[in-house]
Amino acid sequence: MSAVAAMGGLSDLPADAAGLVTASLGSVALGAAYVALFAAGHQPSGRLDMLLAFAVGGLLGLFGWVFVVFGVFTGLLLGTMLRIGLVLTKRTGTASITAVSRFSLMASAVFGLLLRLLVP
Repeated sequence: MSAVAAMGGLSDLPADAAGLVTASLGSVALGAAYVALFAAGHQPSGRLDMLLAFAVGGLLGLFGWVFVVFGVFTGLLLGTMLRIGLVLTKRTGTASITAVSRFSLMASAVFGLLLRLLVP
């Protein structure tokens, strides 16, 4: 939650109050999704991935829900493409577990911010 507080200090509170609410909700939504993935054990993610998910959700949520959804979709798409590329180049097997959650989260942040730059 410190990422949301830091973004709140950088923004104008009266003009961006709705953005701060969306940032908080985006942070909670993406963080809860990664906490559920960690609890379910379907993906080899750790506590650092969950904290990173809270920060990325807050960052993308500051710009709106469209950026959260687009960022998460592109991050998961690129993480899947990384996994397929590793299998095709025979660097890993189909039965092995590859951690792509950090890659997915960072791609989410990058593509969400690129969308923000492209869409006025």
